[in-house]
Amino acid sequence: MKYFYLFLLLIIIEPCFSQVKKAYVLKNGSYSPNPKNADSYILIKKLDEDSAFMVNQYTMHDTIMSTGFYKDESLTILDGKFTYYKKKTISKNKSKAFMDTIVSEQIDGKVDTNNYVSMVAYYNNGKRTGTWIEYITRGVKSAEYTFSDDKLNGVYKTYDNIFSKGWSEYNMLNDSIDGKYKVYTMDSLLVSETNYSHNKIIDQTVHLKVAKENIYFIGYLEKMLKKYYVELIDHPPIVEYIVDKTGKVINPKIILGINSEINNSILLALINAPKYSVALYDNSPVEQKFWRPLYLYDALKVHYAELQHKKAN
Repeated sequence: MKYFYLFLLLIIIEPCFSQVKKAYVLKNGSYSPNPKNADSYILIKKLDEDSAFMVNQYTMHDTIMSTGFYKDESLTILDGKFTYYKKKTISKNKSKAFMDTIVSEQIDGKVDTNNYVSMVAYYNNGKRTGTWIEYITRGVKSAEYTFSDDKLNGVYKTYDNIFSKGWSEYNMLNDSIDGKYKVYTMDSLLVSETNYSHNKIIDQTVHLKVAKENIYFIGYLEKMLKKYYVELIDHPPIVEYIVDKTGKVINPKIILGINSEINNSILLALINAPKYSVALYDNSPVEQKFWRPLYLYDALKVHYAELQHKKAN
């Protein structure tokens, strides 16, 4: 029904523009010539050379949301490249804002509040086709997969940009997982491979038994860094290090730090921290790289939050 209303709108709205027409998108997804209660608006341009229609969607503050192509004026048949955009905002909720900041910093070291491409997709006569790519932030892929005749076919890759920094890849056949499902660490070690047949697991081989931190690891770091606990609660650092074949932490690096004094103290504490259990690859000891935020002083965070609340009031 909304396409019928859109067709009528295109006849009556903005008659002075023969090439570009405008319609407002309401909260329920329907179209209107009136901006009242609209969430966004679209600009529709007819491309004379191939009888197609290019549609750009914007927020009511003129920020691009998407751009794409349709075969018909009622915008029912998607045909061509579609690009979707996303804009991060800093939440007014302090707790959510803190988590948004941590997630963003783990990915690219900062909170990017500018508009960025969140997905690129392709259609052919209304059917999904070609390679689609999703992004978690500017230029950082979160998934990549291929459609053929409106069904997933071929390699499907997903990327863990926040925690393990690894990735997985598997084969899709007509929307079903078919073949090997492989999981890799950030340093390209094959963690496991699982054989699938039409979404059903046939068998699995686990190659990597990951190194596990000592139960005293975090407690040791908290003890060694206790004079910086306020800074570490406010700005959890992100570190990278290798656990060697004996379980010792080596080559620590600060990915996101605080200041030179605290950063150096963190590096020293990591080098002298209790050993991990050893990582095993097909039952043989191997080195394993870690990339992680250091969330310390969980027991003190509530107390610190209460102190901050009292200061604010």
